Amino acid sequence: MSIEQGIFKSINCMRFNLLFILFSICLSGQENSAFEYQYEITYQYTYKYDSLDLDKERSETMILKVGDSISTFTSLGASRLDSLLLEAKKNEDNLMPGSLLNNINLANYRTKINYKIAKNYPIKGQLSHNEKVYKENYIYTENLPNNWIVTNEIDSINGIKARKATIDFKGRKWIAYYAEEIPIPDGPYKFAGLPGLIIKLHDVDNLFDFELLNIGHTIDVENVLRNSTHVLNEVKRKDFILIKSNFKSNPQELLDRIDEKHHRRVKKNVNSENIAIELN
Repeated sequence: MSIEQGIFKSINCMRFNLLFILFSICLSGQENSAFEYQYEITYQYTYKYDSLDLDKERSETMILKVGDSISTFTSLGASRLDSLLLEAKKNEDNLMPGSLLNNINLANYRTKINYKIAKNYPIKGQLSHNEKVYKENYIYTENLPNNWIVTNEIDSINGIKARKATIDFKGRKWIAYYAEEIPIPDGPYKFAGLPGLIIKLHDVDNLFDFELLNIGHTIDVENVLRNSTHVLNEVKRKDFILIKSNFKSNPQELLDRIDEKHHRRVKKNVNSENIAIELN
């Protein structure tokens, strides 16, 4: 989505694309398991993305939805779009009218985050990483990281008593603070398994930072995977990393489809977004 934003030329064009997606999802009927969740937890995610200018930062609100056995993690914008698409699919006999579409605040659906993570899915102890690279939708599974080192260090994070833990994951060392008084063994991104909710998480290089914003108790239903009009390609993680790397190295397929003005903008974005949250 972050790259595709460069394609849109106007608000009307964006509305047309959203209407097309809603129409397509009603016709596609792609399988996507739904689950009930009880907690809706939001984090502020701040990250650096350009290795040549570490003063540049981006920030998004992320949302962790926790059920009895499964949790999902994605951006708030992507979650809202998923909810919109799910509602459109439920009402496939009554396609969304243009008058309703005109009342949609498109800013609520914008996001730079292209992934959705489902923990303890498809089985306990594993996670599914579902991500869109340009126009293709991919998914791979891997084991949940569980090599936590819990320390005796206690701190107060925004007035909440929290214990420090560390973990090495995919080439980066992470520091987490979790609240034992909040008995939800989950947290942002792919991290979970501590005896309490992770309320702050950052890497030791301070490139990526997640901080708790709010915890809400609710009852709702959501699809585990992203709602998409595209075929879901199941791949191994190593193949996905190669696909993503190849696209960043040569995004020509996308660039050939857009005009020169947006060509420069998209190429600049692809070239500057070069700090990966996972190194290996």
